[in-house]
Amino acid sequence: MSELGLAIASIDAVMHIVNDFMGEAREERHRTQMRGIMEARKRGIKFGRPKRELTPTFYEEVEQWQKGETTLSESAETCGMPVSTFYAKAKAEISKREAGTQDDE
Repeated sequence: MSELGLAIASIDAVMHIVNDFMGEAREERHRTQMRGIMEARKRGIKFGRPKRELTPTFYEEVEQWQKGETTLSESAETCGMPVSTFYAKAKAEISKREAGTQDDE
């Protein structure tokens, strides 16, 4: 085998060892992180953004929007929400109402 071939084989072997070590270190870091997350959840710590509270006028605005008395963007602005948030929460509220009326029948 030539000197170049031997050098490449040596480098390849070293890289393989380094990759194995790095993979093990990454897995251990992941396991440690997951243990920490599970412990935090047991203590009641919440992850992510806090839920946006609904304004007192939200339900009135949903009604007005559904009836076509206001636009989506007007209702969202009145509630102090982005349009996408208002829409998602309004749709969820409408679905909840419809599910409640179907149970009563």
